[in-house]
Amino acid sequence: MNNVAGFRCVECGREHRIGETEYVCVSCGGNLDLVYDYGRVRALLTKASLTGDRNFTMWRYRALLPIEDSAAVPPLTVGWTPIYDSSKLAQRYGVRQLLIKDDGRNPTGSFKDRPSALAVVKAQEAEAAIITTASSGTREAHSPGYVRASGWSR
Repeated sequence: MNNVAGFRCVECGREHRIGETEYVCVSCGGNLDLVYDYGRVRALLTKASLTGDRNFTMWRYRALLPIEDSAAVPPLTVGWTPIYDSSKLAQRYGVRQLLIKDDGRNPTGSFKDRPSALAVVKAQEAEAAIITTASSGTREAHSPGYVRASGWSR
């Protein structure tokens, strides 16, 4: 995670170094936001690098993801789903422009494919033996697809 400088608690503002904590602020138990090294991200993610990148998946934006540079990613095509400009709906609802993202084209047919793929990569980096999913909906149907596709057999 060379692109991540550390973490900042959304509750108390305390900053944590990588490795100091895993999930929550050690001071107050608050959620943590990533603090990026934007100089490094800027160097890696340029207009030229994006123009020349033929990787039309979410992984083309690796510099913005909290994963190791060498992390193996699931071989499924996640992301890069089409966006449609729906002028008739925009007119109907009185808005200037209405864009519709078709995430039904992701491997399991959901926008939840992106976080599921990222969670599998993070679990592999942590050498976790088990992945569990807390879900109030259908996420439990998406994560297994990425676990299986990544060849995980722990």
